[in-house]
Amino acid sequence: MSKQLDFLKRMEGLSLEHGSSPFGQWLDGKVLKVDLGYSKLGFYGRLEMLNSAGFIHEGIIGLLVNEAIGLAISTLGLPSLWCTTDLSMEFFGNAWLDEKLTVTARVVGREGPFIKIMVSVRKADGTKVAMASSDLTTKPESG
Repeated sequence: MSKQLDFLKRMEGLSLEHGSSPFGQWLDGKVLKVDLGYSKLGFYGRLEMLNSAGFIHEGIIGLLVNEAIGLAISTLGLPSLWCTTDLSMEFFGNAWLDEKLTVTARVVGREGPFIKIMVSVRKADGTKVAMASSDLTTKPESG
């Protein structure tokens, strides 16, 4: 096990405030599980995440997905910064205030400078809220 993966595994059960970005900290999620190329995060719907119809805004769901992707990439211990080149999401249902969501990201492929990740967002009862796929590549050197 790499030092990076070992460090991230020690985050299991902790809040994202222990190592995430300021925005990730605002999302107030919890690291449920990490493994090589895999992350599982838990979140609760909060009032400031809701849209005018009363359910969690789809943009917020996208941000939850992005946090899980970032953690899954981090488990690989790669030296480069990775940038999203494509993110596609499908929504299947709504999530509400105080509802628990589990966001699971898994690296499903890597070829050269590209990584493919699949993500699912589910309610506590297993109901699918959203699915996403993302392609990432290494950040080009700034010139």
